[in-house]
Amino acid sequence: MSQHSNYWTRRITARRVTRRTFVAGIGLAGVGAAGLALVGCGDDDDSKKTTTTGGKTTNVSSLTKMLSLPSGKEAGQGLTLKVGAVLALSESGAYYGGTMSKGIDLAVEQIKSLGGPTFTVSYKDHKSGNAEAGAAAARELGIANTPMVLASYAADIGAMLPAIKQYKMLTLDGGGGAPPAFQGQPYFYGTRAVTPDDTFPGVYQYVPKKFPNAKKVLYVIWDVGDAVVKPSEANLQATLTKNGLTYLGMETAPIGTTDYSTLLARIKQKNADIIQLGIWGLDPGFFMKQYDTAGINAQVIGSEFTPDAAKVAGAAYDKYIFSFDFFDIDNPPNPWGKLFVDSFKAKYPDAVPDFYAADFYENTFSLWDLVRRVVAKNGDPNSGDQLDQALQANPIFKSVYGGDANTPGELGIDVKTHSVSKRALGVFTVKGGKTSMAASFDIGGASFKMM
Repeated sequence: MSQHSNYWTRRITARRVTRRTFVAGIGLAGVGAAGLALVGCGDDDDSKKTTTTGGKTTNVSSLTKMLSLPSGKEAGQGLTLKVGAVLALSESGAYYGGTMSKGIDLAVEQIKSLGGPTFTVSYKDHKSGNAEAGAAAARELGIANTPMVLASYAADIGAMLPAIKQYKMLTLDGGGGAPPAFQGQPYFYGTRAVTPDDTFPGVYQYVPKKFPNAKKVLYVIWDVGDAVVKPSEANLQATLTKNGLTYLGMETAPIGTTDYSTLLARIKQKNADIIQLGIWGLDPGFFMKQYDTAGINAQVIGSEFTPDAAKVAGAAYDKYIFSFDFFDIDNPPNPWGKLFVDSFKAKYPDAVPDFYAADFYENTFSLWDLVRRVVAKNGDPNSGDQLDQALQANPIFKSVYGGDANTPGELGIDVKTHSVSKRALGVFTVKGGKTSMAASFDIGGASFKMM
Protein backbone atom coordinates (compact mmCIF):
# COMPACT_ATOMS: atom_id res chain seq x y z
CA MET A 1 0.00 0.00 0.00
CA SER A 2 1.32 3.43 -0.88
CA GLN A 3 2.30 5.89 1.79
CA HIS A 4 0.64 9.23 2.45
CA SER A 5 2.96 12.19 2.92
CA ASN A 6 0.83 13.78 5.63
CA TYR A 7 0.36 11.01 8.19
CA TRP A 8 0.38 11.87 11.87
CA THR A 9 3.41 13.67 13.16
CA ARG A 10 2.21 13.05 16.69
CA ARG A 11 0.97 9.89 18.39
CA ILE A 12 -2.51 9.63 19.87
CA THR A 13 -2.60 11.63 23.08
CA ALA A 14 -2.70 9.30 26.08
CA ARG A 15 -5.68 9.96 28.34
CA ARG A 16 -7.74 8.16 30.93
CA VAL A 17 -11.19 7.24 29.65
CA THR A 18 -14.24 7.23 31.89
CA ARG A 19 -16.98 4.59 32.07
CA ARG A 20 -18.99 6.66 29.64
CA THR A 21 -16.21 6.64 27.10
CA PHE A 22 -16.08 4.40 24.09
CA VAL A 23 -12.78 4.28 22.28
CA ALA A 24 -12.31 0.75 21.02
CA GLY A 25 -12.71 0.81 17.27
CA ILE A 26 -13.19 4.57 16.97
CA GLY A 27 -12.79 6.26 13.62
CA LEU A 28 -10.95 9.54 13.73
CA ALA A 29 -12.44 12.13 11.45
CA GLY A 30 -11.76 15.57 10.01
CA VAL A 31 -12.03 17.95 7.09
CA GLY A 32 -10.41 17.94 3.69
CA ALA A 33 -9.85 19.85 0.52
CA ALA A 34 -12.11 21.78 -1.79
CA GLY A 35 -14.41 20.07 -4.27
CA LEU A 36 -14.02 18.84 -7.80
CA ALA A 37 -14.78 20.93 -10.83
CA LEU A 38 -17.96 19.40 -12.22
CA VAL A 39 -18.96 18.93 -15.82
CA GLY A 40 -22.65 18.68 -16.68
CA CYS A 41 -24.17 18.90 -13.20
CA GLY A 42 -27.28 16.75 -13.15
CA ASP A 43 -27.63 16.40 -16.92
CA ASP A 44 -29.09 13.07 -18.10
CA ASP A 45 -26.47 12.80 -20.85
CA ASP A 46 -24.12 10.08 -19.61
CA SER A 47 -21.21 11.66 -21.46
CA LYS A 48 -21.46 14.61 -19.10
CA LYS A 49 -21.54 12.57 -15.89
CA THR A 50 -17.88 13.16 -15.17
CA THR A 51 -15.68 14.77 -12.55
CA THR A 52 -12.43 16.47 -13.45
CA THR A 53 -9.38 17.25 -11.36
CA GLY A 54 -5.91 18.27 -12.47
CA GLY A 55 -6.63 17.31 -16.07
CA LYS A 56 -7.86 13.82 -15.13
CA THR A 57 -11.48 12.92 -15.82
CA THR A 58 -13.48 10.18 -14.16
CA ASN A 59 -16.69 9.03 -15.83
CA VAL A 60 -19.23 8.11 -13.16
CA SER A 61 -22.11 7.32 -15.53
CA SER A 62 -21.75 3.59 -14.82
CA LEU A 63 -23.11 4.27 -11.33
CA THR A 64 -26.54 5.02 -12.80
CA LYS A 65 -27.09 1.37 -13.69
CA MET A 66 -24.89 -0.05 -10.94
CA LEU A 67 -26.82 1.68 -8.15
CA SER A 68 -30.21 1.67 -9.94
CA LEU A 69 -30.36 5.46 -9.88
CA PRO A 70 -33.46 7.36 -11.01
CA SER A 71 -33.36 10.72 -12.76
CA GLY A 72 -34.94 14.13 -12.41
CA LYS A 73 -37.16 14.84 -9.42
CA GLU A 74 -36.95 11.24 -8.14
CA ALA A 75 -33.17 11.66 -7.84
CA GLY A 76 -33.59 14.86 -5.84
CA GLN A 77 -32.41 17.01 -8.72
CA GLY A 78 -32.79 20.71 -7.98
CA LEU A 79 -32.85 20.26 -4.19
CA THR A 80 -30.30 21.87 -1.91
CA LEU A 81 -29.98 19.94 1.34
CA LYS A 82 -27.96 20.48 4.49
CA VAL A 83 -25.58 17.82 5.78
CA GLY A 84 -23.59 18.15 8.98
CA ALA A 85 -20.19 16.47 9.43
CA VAL A 86 -18.90 16.44 13.00
CA LEU A 87 -15.29 15.40 12.64
CA ALA A 88 -11.86 15.91 14.15
CA LEU A 89 -10.66 19.03 12.41
CA SER A 90 -7.80 19.40 14.87
CA GLU A 91 -5.70 17.56 17.46
CA SER A 92 -4.46 13.98 17.18
CA GLY A 93 -7.08 12.77 14.69
CA ALA A 94 -6.20 15.24 11.97
CA TYR A 95 -5.05 12.60 9.47
CA TYR A 96 -8.25 10.62 9.82
CA GLY A 97 -10.24 13.82 9.55
CA GLY A 98 -8.60 14.69 6.28
CA THR A 99 -9.23 11.36 4.65
CA MET A 100 -12.87 11.10 5.79
CA SER A 101 -13.77 14.55 4.54
CA LYS A 102 -12.12 13.81 1.20
CA GLY A 103 -14.47 10.85 0.86
CA ILE A 104 -17.46 13.08 1.68
CA ASP A 105 -16.44 15.80 -0.77
CA LEU A 106 -15.89 13.31 -3.58
CA ALA A 107 -19.32 11.73 -3.02
CA VAL A 108 -21.09 15.11 -2.84
CA GLU A 109 -19.72 16.11 -6.22
CA GLN A 110 -20.38 12.77 -7.88
CA ILE A 111 -23.95 12.84 -6.58
CA LYS A 112 -24.48 16.26 -8.11
CA SER A 113 -22.99 15.16 -11.43
CA LEU A 114 -25.30 12.12 -11.45
CA GLY A 115 -28.37 14.34 -11.28
CA GLY A 116 -28.83 14.28 -7.52
CA PRO A 117 -29.30 17.11 -5.04
CA THR A 118 -26.76 19.69 -3.99
CA PHE A 119 -25.52 18.66 -0.56
CA THR A 120 -24.06 21.58 1.37
CA VAL A 121 -21.80 20.17 4.04
CA SER A 122 -21.27 22.06 7.30
CA TYR A 123 -18.06 20.79 8.90
CA LYS A 124 -17.81 20.99 12.68
CA ASP A 125 -14.80 20.20 14.85
CA HIS A 126 -15.09 17.84 17.82
CA LYS A 127 -11.35 18.22 18.41
CA SER A 128 -10.57 14.51 18.34
CA GLY A 129 -12.94 13.34 21.03
CA ASN A 130 -13.57 16.49 23.07
CA ALA A 131 -17.03 15.99 24.59
CA GLU A 132 -17.85 19.68 24.95
CA ALA A 133 -16.83 20.43 21.37
CA GLY A 134 -18.85 17.51 20.01
CA ALA A 135 -21.96 18.36 22.00
CA ALA A 136 -21.75 22.02 20.95
CA ALA A 137 -21.27 21.07 17.30
CA ALA A 138 -24.34 18.84 17.33
CA ARG A 139 -26.44 21.55 18.98
CA GLU A 140 -25.33 24.09 16.37
CA LEU A 141 -26.38 21.76 13.57
CA GLY A 142 -29.71 21.11 15.25
CA ILE A 143 -30.43 24.80 15.70
CA ALA A 144 -29.59 25.27 12.01
CA ASN A 145 -32.29 22.67 11.12
CA THR A 146 -29.80 20.19 9.70
CA PRO A 147 -31.71 16.97 8.93
CA MET A 148 -28.78 14.59 8.48
CA VAL A 149 -25.29 14.23 9.93
CA LEU A 150 -22.13 12.23 9.33
CA ALA A 151 -20.42 11.57 12.66
CA SER A 152 -17.18 10.04 13.88
CA TYR A 153 -15.69 8.76 17.17
CA ALA A 154 -19.01 6.99 17.85
CA ALA A 155 -20.93 10.29 17.91
CA ASP A 156 -17.93 11.87 19.61
CA ILE A 157 -17.91 9.20 22.32
CA GLY A 158 -21.63 9.71 22.86
CA ALA A 159 -21.48 13.47 23.45
CA MET A 160 -23.57 14.19 20.35
CA LEU A 161 -26.40 11.81 21.20
CA PRO A 162 -28.61 14.20 23.23
CA ALA A 163 -28.69 16.79 20.43
CA ILE A 164 -29.14 14.11 17.76
CA LYS A 165 -32.24 12.94 19.62
CA GLN A 166 -33.55 16.41 20.48
CA TYR A 167 -33.30 17.78 16.94
CA LYS A 168 -34.14 14.47 15.20
CA MET A 169 -31.03 14.43 13.01
CA LEU A 170 -30.56 11.18 11.09
CA THR A 171 -26.91 10.36 11.84
CA LEU A 172 -24.56 7.80 10.28
CA ASP A 173 -21.22 7.01 11.91
CA GLY A 174 -18.79 5.19 9.65
CA GLY A 175 -15.79 5.85 11.86
CA GLY A 176 -16.66 4.58 15.32
CA GLY A 177 -19.83 2.71 14.47
CA ALA A 178 -22.40 1.92 17.15
CA PRO A 179 -20.62 0.29 20.09
CA PRO A 180 -22.71 -1.62 22.67
CA ALA A 181 -22.92 1.36 25.03
CA PHE A 182 -24.62 3.47 22.35
CA GLN A 183 -26.67 0.92 20.46
CA GLY A 184 -30.36 1.59 19.85
CA GLN A 185 -30.04 5.34 20.38
CA PRO A 186 -32.65 7.36 18.43
CA TYR A 187 -31.57 8.58 14.98
CA PHE A 188 -28.00 7.30 15.46
CA TYR A 189 -26.63 4.40 13.36
CA GLY A 190 -23.20 2.83 13.08
CA THR A 191 -22.25 1.80 9.57
CA ARG A 192 -19.04 -0.07 10.31
CA ALA A 193 -18.31 -3.21 12.28
CA VAL A 194 -17.67 -2.94 16.01
CA THR A 195 -14.02 -3.91 16.30
CA PRO A 196 -12.65 -6.17 17.46
CA ASP A 197 -15.88 -7.83 18.69
CA ASP A 198 -17.55 -8.30 15.30
CA THR A 199 -14.39 -9.94 13.97
CA PHE A 200 -14.13 -12.65 16.64
CA PRO A 201 -16.44 -15.23 14.97
CA GLY A 202 -14.49 -15.04 11.71
CA VAL A 203 -11.02 -14.79 13.25
CA TYR A 204 -11.55 -17.93 15.32
CA GLN A 205 -12.71 -19.87 12.32
CA TYR A 206 -9.49 -18.77 10.61
CA VAL A 207 -7.12 -19.58 13.49
CA PRO A 208 -7.70 -23.37 13.63
CA LYS A 209 -7.26 -23.61 9.86
CA LYS A 210 -4.10 -21.51 9.68
CA PHE A 211 -2.63 -22.32 13.10
CA PRO A 212 -3.96 -25.79 14.01
CA ASN A 213 -1.66 -26.10 17.03
CA ALA A 214 -2.76 -22.78 18.56
CA LYS A 215 -4.86 -23.38 21.70
CA LYS A 216 -4.28 -20.47 24.11
CA VAL A 217 -5.38 -16.87 23.53
CA LEU A 218 -4.43 -13.73 25.47
CA TYR A 219 -6.36 -10.46 25.06
CA VAL A 220 -4.39 -7.17 25.00
CA ILE A 221 -6.67 -4.13 24.88
CA TRP A 222 -6.66 -0.41 25.58
CA ASP A 223 -7.38 0.55 29.18
CA VAL A 224 -10.71 2.27 28.48
CA GLY A 225 -12.71 1.24 31.52
CA ASP A 226 -14.75 -1.80 32.49
CA ALA A 227 -17.91 -0.52 30.77
CA VAL A 228 -16.22 -1.11 27.42
CA VAL A 229 -13.59 -3.73 28.18
CA LYS A 230 -15.68 -6.28 30.11
CA PRO A 231 -18.37 -6.81 27.41
CA SER A 232 -15.64 -7.19 24.79
CA GLU A 233 -13.80 -9.69 26.95
CA ALA A 234 -17.01 -11.68 27.44
CA ASN A 235 -17.57 -11.75 23.66
CA LEU A 236 -14.06 -13.08 23.11
CA GLN A 237 -14.41 -15.72 25.82
CA ALA A 238 -17.70 -16.94 24.36
CA THR A 239 -16.16 -17.22 20.88
CA LEU A 240 -13.11 -19.09 22.15
CA THR A 241 -15.24 -21.53 24.12
CA LYS A 242 -17.35 -22.20 21.03
CA ASN A 243 -14.21 -22.99 19.05
CA GLY A 244 -12.49 -25.11 21.70
CA LEU A 245 -9.75 -22.61 22.57
CA THR A 246 -8.46 -21.56 25.99
CA TYR A 247 -8.69 -18.00 27.29
CA LEU A 248 -5.61 -16.90 29.25
CA GLY A 249 -6.98 -13.57 30.47
CA MET A 250 -6.48 -9.92 29.61
CA GLU A 251 -3.73 -7.32 29.75
CA THR A 252 -4.48 -3.61 29.31
CA ALA A 253 -2.37 -0.75 28.02
CA PRO A 254 -2.96 3.02 28.21
CA ILE A 255 -3.92 4.73 24.98
CA GLY A 256 -0.86 6.18 23.29
CA THR A 257 1.67 3.79 24.83
CA THR A 258 5.05 3.87 23.12
CA ASP A 259 7.04 1.74 25.58
CA TYR A 260 5.59 -1.77 25.86
CA SER A 261 8.60 -3.39 27.55
CA THR A 262 6.91 -4.03 30.91
CA LEU A 263 3.71 -5.28 29.30
CA LEU A 264 5.61 -7.56 26.92
CA ALA A 265 7.48 -9.09 29.86
CA ARG A 266 4.14 -10.04 31.42
CA ILE A 267 2.83 -11.31 28.11
CA LYS A 268 5.87 -13.54 27.65
CA GLN A 269 5.16 -15.26 30.96
CA LYS A 270 1.65 -16.19 29.80
CA ASN A 271 3.01 -18.37 26.97
CA ALA A 272 0.08 -17.63 24.65
CA ASP A 273 -0.29 -19.02 21.15
CA ILE A 274 -2.41 -16.10 19.93
CA ILE A 275 -2.38 -12.48 21.11
CA GLN A 276 -5.68 -10.79 20.27
CA LEU A 277 -4.82 -7.10 20.03
CA GLY A 278 -7.43 -4.42 20.73
CA ILE A 279 -5.43 -1.23 20.24
CA TRP A 280 -5.53 1.33 17.42
CA GLY A 281 -3.83 4.30 15.79
CA LEU A 282 -0.04 4.26 16.00
CA ASP A 283 -0.10 1.98 19.04
CA PRO A 284 -0.02 -1.35 17.11
CA GLY A 285 3.09 -0.11 15.31
CA PHE A 286 4.94 0.55 18.56
CA PHE A 287 3.69 -2.73 20.02
CA MET A 288 4.88 -4.81 17.07
CA LYS A 289 8.25 -3.07 16.82
CA GLN A 290 9.03 -4.06 20.42
CA TYR A 291 7.28 -7.43 20.25
CA ASP A 292 9.60 -8.39 17.40
CA THR A 293 12.62 -8.39 19.75
CA ALA A 294 10.87 -9.65 22.91
CA GLY A 295 11.33 -13.35 22.24
CA ILE A 296 7.60 -14.10 22.06
CA ASN A 297 6.39 -16.71 19.60
CA ALA A 298 2.64 -16.03 19.73
CA GLN A 299 0.85 -14.84 16.59
CA VAL A 300 -0.51 -11.30 16.98
CA ILE A 301 -3.94 -10.62 15.45
CA GLY A 302 -4.77 -6.92 15.48
CA SER A 303 -7.90 -4.87 14.85
CA GLU A 304 -6.70 -2.22 12.41
CA PHE A 305 -4.15 -1.45 9.72
CA THR A 306 -2.91 2.03 8.89
CA PRO A 307 0.19 2.83 6.84
CA ASP A 308 1.47 5.20 9.53
CA ALA A 309 1.52 2.40 12.13
CA ALA A 310 3.16 0.12 9.57
CA LYS A 311 5.85 2.73 9.08
CA VAL A 312 6.51 2.83 12.84
CA ALA A 313 6.78 -0.98 13.01
CA GLY A 314 8.90 -1.40 9.89
CA ALA A 315 9.73 -5.01 9.04
CA ALA A 316 8.08 -6.20 12.27
CA TYR A 317 4.69 -5.68 10.62
CA ASP A 318 5.38 -8.70 8.43
CA LYS A 319 4.52 -10.69 11.58
CA TYR A 320 1.22 -8.82 12.03
CA ILE A 321 -2.19 -10.18 11.05
CA PHE A 322 -5.27 -8.00 11.38
CA SER A 323 -9.02 -8.30 10.98
CA PHE A 324 -11.74 -5.70 10.45
CA ASP A 325 -13.90 -4.28 7.67
CA PHE A 326 -10.79 -3.21 5.81
CA PHE A 327 -10.99 -1.65 2.35
CA ASP A 328 -8.26 -3.12 0.17
CA ILE A 329 -7.42 -0.36 -2.29
CA ASP A 330 -5.09 -2.62 -4.28
CA ASN A 331 -7.90 -5.12 -4.89
CA PRO A 332 -11.29 -3.36 -4.72
CA PRO A 333 -13.93 -6.06 -4.26
CA ASN A 334 -16.53 -4.73 -6.69
CA PRO A 335 -16.89 -2.26 -9.59
CA TRP A 336 -18.17 0.58 -7.40
CA GLY A 337 -15.18 0.10 -5.11
CA LYS A 338 -12.86 0.31 -8.10
CA LEU A 339 -14.57 3.46 -9.37
CA PHE A 340 -14.19 4.99 -5.90
CA VAL A 341 -10.46 4.22 -5.83
CA ASP A 342 -9.88 5.56 -9.34
CA SER A 343 -11.86 8.76 -8.83
CA PHE A 344 -10.30 9.37 -5.40
CA LYS A 345 -6.80 9.03 -6.82
CA ALA A 346 -7.68 11.37 -9.68
CA LYS A 347 -8.93 14.01 -7.26
CA TYR A 348 -6.31 13.52 -4.55
CA PRO A 349 -3.14 12.16 -6.19
CA ASP A 350 -1.12 12.51 -2.99
CA ALA A 351 -3.66 10.80 -0.71
CA VAL A 352 -4.67 7.21 -0.01
CA PRO A 353 -8.31 6.11 -0.62
CA ASP A 354 -8.30 4.19 2.65
CA PHE A 355 -10.97 2.57 4.82
CA TYR A 356 -12.07 5.86 6.38
CA ALA A 357 -12.39 7.68 3.07
CA ALA A 358 -14.33 4.74 1.63
CA ASP A 359 -16.75 4.67 4.57
CA PHE A 360 -17.63 8.34 4.47
CA TYR A 361 -17.90 8.29 0.68
CA GLU A 362 -20.31 5.37 0.96
CA ASN A 363 -22.24 6.97 3.83
CA THR A 364 -22.82 10.11 1.79
CA PHE A 365 -24.32 7.98 -0.97
CA SER A 366 -26.47 6.26 1.68
CA LEU A 367 -27.85 9.65 2.70
CA TRP A 368 -28.73 10.26 -0.95
CA ASP A 369 -30.47 6.89 -1.03
CA LEU A 370 -32.61 7.91 1.96
CA VAL A 371 -33.39 11.26 0.35
CA ARG A 372 -34.58 9.48 -2.80
CA ARG A 373 -36.82 7.17 -0.77
CA VAL A 374 -38.46 10.12 1.01
CA VAL A 375 -38.89 12.07 -2.24
CA ALA A 376 -40.46 9.03 -3.93
CA LYS A 377 -43.23 9.14 -1.31
CA ASN A 378 -43.69 12.92 -1.74
CA GLY A 379 -42.16 13.42 1.69
CA ASP A 380 -39.84 16.11 3.04
CA PRO A 381 -36.13 15.26 2.73
CA ASN A 382 -35.41 18.09 5.18
CA SER A 383 -37.06 16.00 7.90
CA GLY A 384 -34.68 13.85 9.90
CA ASP A 385 -37.70 11.98 11.21
CA GLN A 386 -38.78 10.98 7.69
CA LEU A 387 -35.22 10.01 6.76
CA ASP A 388 -35.10 7.83 9.88
CA GLN A 389 -38.40 6.18 8.96
CA ALA A 390 -37.04 5.44 5.48
CA LEU A 391 -34.00 3.74 6.97
CA GLN A 392 -36.09 1.73 9.43
CA ALA A 393 -38.34 0.55 6.60
CA ASN A 394 -35.42 -0.80 4.56
CA PRO A 395 -32.03 -0.81 6.31
CA ILE A 396 -30.08 -2.11 3.29
CA PHE A 397 -27.69 0.02 1.23
CA LYS A 398 -25.33 -0.57 -1.69
CA SER A 399 -21.70 -0.80 -0.61
CA VAL A 400 -18.18 -0.41 -1.98
CA TYR A 401 -17.36 -3.38 0.28
CA GLY A 402 -18.15 -6.99 -0.58
CA GLY A 403 -20.03 -7.95 -3.72
CA ASP A 404 -18.17 -9.37 -6.68
CA ALA A 405 -16.57 -8.36 -9.96
CA ASN A 406 -19.94 -7.37 -11.40
CA THR A 407 -22.06 -6.28 -8.44
CA PRO A 408 -21.68 -3.84 -5.53
CA GLY A 409 -21.84 -5.25 -2.03
CA GLU A 410 -24.51 -4.60 0.58
CA LEU A 411 -24.47 -2.88 3.96
CA GLY A 412 -27.18 -3.96 6.37
CA ILE A 413 -28.18 -2.21 9.61
CA ASP A 414 -29.99 -3.86 12.52
CA VAL A 415 -33.00 -1.64 13.28
CA LYS A 416 -32.92 -2.69 16.93
CA THR A 417 -29.24 -2.26 17.78
CA HIS A 418 -28.54 0.37 15.09
CA SER A 419 -25.27 -1.44 14.39
CA VAL A 420 -24.37 -3.37 11.25
CA SER A 421 -26.10 -6.67 10.51
CA LYS A 422 -24.42 -7.22 7.14
CA ARG A 423 -20.86 -6.07 6.54
CA ALA A 424 -17.94 -7.52 4.60
CA LEU A 425 -15.03 -8.34 6.93
CA GLY A 426 -11.77 -10.19 6.50
CA VAL A 427 -8.50 -11.44 7.93
CA PHE A 428 -5.46 -9.85 6.32
CA THR A 429 -1.72 -10.44 6.31
CA VAL A 430 1.03 -7.88 5.79
CA LYS A 431 4.21 -8.23 3.75
CA GLY A 432 6.52 -5.32 3.05
CA GLY A 433 3.73 -2.85 3.79
CA LYS A 434 1.38 -4.59 1.35
CA THR A 435 -1.80 -6.22 2.59
CA SER A 436 -3.41 -9.45 1.37
CA MET A 437 -6.76 -10.98 2.32
CA ALA A 438 -6.36 -14.37 3.97
CA ALA A 439 -10.05 -15.01 4.74
CA SER A 440 -13.39 -13.32 4.19
CA PHE A 441 -16.60 -13.44 6.22
CA ASP A 442 -19.62 -11.42 7.28
CA ILE A 443 -21.13 -10.43 10.62
CA GLY A 444 -21.35 -13.42 12.94
CA GLY A 445 -18.70 -15.23 10.90
CA ALA A 446 -21.25 -15.97 8.17
CA SER A 447 -20.06 -17.00 4.70
CA PHE A 448 -16.55 -17.67 6.00
CA LYS A 449 -14.06 -18.44 3.25
CA MET A 450 -10.32 -19.01 3.24
CA MET A 451 -8.68 -17.18 0.36
